Amino acid sequence: MLRTAAPAATSNLCVMTYNLRYASSTPPNAWPQRRPLMRELIQQVAPDVMGTQEGLYDQLKDLAGDLPDYEWIGLGREGGSRGEFMAVYYRKARLEPLAFDHFWLSDTPEVMGSRTWGPNLPRMVTWVKFRDRATGSEFF
Repeated sequence: MLRTAAPAATSNLCVMTYNLRYASSTPPNAWPQRRPLMRELIQQVAPDVMGTQEGLYDQLKDLAGDLPDYEWIGLGREGGSRGEFMAVYYRKARLEPLAFDHFWLSDTPEVMGSRTWGPNLPRMVTWVKFRDRATGSEFF
């Protein structure tokens, strides 16, 4: 039986970041093999907030199903559910999102999928302003 870490009962926040990597079906980095390991690691660490990189929509939905204590906010870098996400997962019981948005690292940051300065793919940021239910403090 998997034992998970209990969420912190203090004002300390546990923060984690995870590069989900492309959802390949080809070993040695196939998503079906990585998914249960990732779920176990996240449950053991029990972060209050977790930033992700390079996740595809189906991977994010898989994680949401695996981690019922969490919600997530994100947008595909090519708009909607297209392209990779820089999603933010948060523990629902601990954190309340107050505001969020996305911008692209380009000369036109408000244009979905925009690219400037030479990258092959659009680069973007997802930000969230949270209220900590335990302390009442707010942070980004």
